[in-house]
Amino acid sequence: MKSSTVPKIAIIGSGRVAKSLGLYFRSKGVQITGIYGRNKITAQHCAKLLECKLISDPNRLKADLILVAVSDDQTAQVIDQLSLDKCIVYTAGSIELDEIKHVNTGVFYPLQNFNGAESDAFFSFPILIETKNKIITKLIDVLCTHCQIKTEICDSKKRKDYHLVAVFINNFITHIAHLAETESKSRELNWNILKPLIHKTTDITLSQNILNKQTGPASREDYSVLKKHEEMLNDNTKEVYKVLSESIIKSMKSK
Repeated sequence: MKSSTVPKIAIIGSGRVAKSLGLYFRSKGVQITGIYGRNKITAQHCAKLLECKLISDPNRLKADLILVAVSDDQTAQVIDQLSLDKCIVYTAGSIELDEIKHVNTGVFYPLQNFNGAESDAFFSFPILIETKNKIITKLIDVLCTHCQIKTEICDSKKRKDYHLVAVFINNFITHIAHLAETESKSRELNWNILKPLIHKTTDITLSQNILNKQTGPASREDYSVLKKHEEMLNDNTKEVYKVLSESIIKSMKSK
């Protein structure tokens, strides 16, 4: 591959991240030469969606760069099976680069939430990068420059820190929204009425000094209201409510 040529990529994995990144690269004109996945049904669907070959053996994948997009606990095992002449990047956020034995390896960690939908191709997201050699660095650089993806060099420790904070931002907030939606449905409320509040809350989370914008009964230490709310909830949701309220009270006192 010439240094200025956009790398051809192959994908290992057929879950949400594999599908979303595949759709994204395809939308940018990057050639996807093949896909391998342990789940034959999802891999076949992904290959059809990305208009590429379904490969039965990962070592038969032919590309300038192989993207390993599998679960964190499977990443090292999958890469260990690949021949040393292949250039590999993986998407797992919690796996340190030193844990991977393969010499031609790098990290390609997208700091974004992917749903595996075609709309993911229009997402804007940064990539945290760490590599074992200059060859992988160059391949990633050319690929991301072509796709207009913002990149940041990030060592394994810092990436794990980003991954931890991302869980708070994405997974925990999404779960709290799910609990709110469940409560709304159980009480036959109009979810649309709550949407302006959701939008305002999102704006607040994107601002600075978030703690100074905290409102609600816990921030005021209004224990009578907190008690009333707890009495309205089932045991599981009540526990979440209590833990979060106690955390808010402690945070406000530490201002």
